[in-house]
Amino acid sequence: MGEKQLYASVSDFLHDDSFILWYFSRTDESNTYWVNFIQENPQLQPYFQEAIKKLEAIRFNIGHLPEGIEDKLYLNITERINTHQKAKKKHHSIYWFSIASSLLLLVASATLFMLTRTSQQAPSIAVPSEISSETDPSGSVQLISGGKIINLNQNTVIELSAVGEASIVDSTKIKKTVDLNQNDMNKLIVPFGKRSFIALADGSKVWLNSGTELEFPTRFAQNTRNIKVKGEIYIEVAKSEHPFFIQTLQSTVQVLGTKFNVAAYEDEETESVVLVEGSVQINTRQNKSLLLLPNEMAQITGNNLEKRTVDVSSYISWRNGVLEFDERPMSEILKTLGRYYNVFFETDPNLLLNRKIYSGKLFLSNNLDSVMTSVSALSSTEYKRENNKIYIFKK
Repeated sequence: MGEKQLYASVSDFLHDDSFILWYFSRTDESNTYWVNFIQENPQLQPYFQEAIKKLEAIRFNIGHLPEGIEDKLYLNITERINTHQKAKKKHHSIYWFSIASSLLLLVASATLFMLTRTSQQAPSIAVPSEISSETDPSGSVQLISGGKIINLNQNTVIELSAVGEASIVDSTKIKKTVDLNQNDMNKLIVPFGKRSFIALADGSKVWLNSGTELEFPTRFAQNTRNIKVKGEIYIEVAKSEHPFFIQTLQSTVQVLGTKFNVAAYEDEETESVVLVEGSVQINTRQNKSLLLLPNEMAQITGNNLEKRTVDVSSYISWRNGVLEFDERPMSEILKTLGRYYNVFFETDPNLLLNRKIYSGKLFLSNNLDSVMTSVSALSSTEYKRENNKIYIFKK
């Protein structure tokens, strides 16, 4: 089955082509491999089983595609397979890698936007002519400590120890240990197009989405735990008698031990906190506060603080490599994709992308063109890609 891959989350399984191929086309050899793998790595079984559930959910949610999309997807997959047919004779493994990738793209495309409807109200969000994303010029995840900058790759896993060391494993699978500054706050910068994970010194786990900055101490103070966030994180706070505070531009979130998502991008007017487990206290800069319970979302916009009941899965699925949209205008979807893939979208203002509302799931493959094929088909548009800029226009 090839070289073993490092797994630290459900997303790692969902982005592994050998795992995808095994799920859709199981053989005695692949079954034996994965049985042995889990026996040798029992700590990974929860991620393994959850990844299977994600693929099953996607498979059963495909249903009937709108007219024209199925043919377009079929042609897309067929072309990819035919491109590698000659490799079957000379390089058998490459051929099957292509089949696995094609299956992955088919699932990714087919599950995008299962439901669309025309908005009956005037859109509340204007469609910008250009949806942009900024990124660090180096394009690397950066860990900054005491003036020292450590450049890291995609899907970096960082674990802090009680003695002030950071164990780092990035996509190169090479593990290294560095000493962090004991006095100042450290910073983890994840540019658009990248993601990362860190286990803090108290055992709290933090998933960082694209375009996120996290400030954290090497070791927490005796009586309190404090971090700062710009961007989006999903966090599982380790239980402790000492309170945990997350500071954003507009608010402070106070918890003891819980799981929740924080979205606080600088280019967004609204911040949000979505609670999965436990309870959190939201305090704004304008001295407004509220208590959040599971399956509730708090939104902070200027002087306003309000909450409502939500389906939390659509707000936290990004950490497992899946984006779920519930009645979202296309402009918001493109903005999310722009951050995730580090691309710019330039659209024709006459398209009125906010006039239609979309719901569904998108499995975030590494192939952006497969995603754009579905976006174009379902929005009745065409697209042209030039490096990291995508132009969307009428057919």
